[in-house]
Amino acid sequence: ARGPVRLFYREHAASRSAASKREITIKRLPRKAKQELCVTEFSSL
Repeated sequence: ARGPVRLFYREHAASRSAASKREITIKRLPRKAKQELCVTEFSSL
């Protein structure tokens, strides 16, 4: 079993369907691309 996780990235979607499609897209990204996504989101806050 996995331990606790932290939320590092969040974005809004027009619908649940769009959110699910985006989630699948993000999950398929390589680790480096996911890390860059989190860094760019964090720096825009």
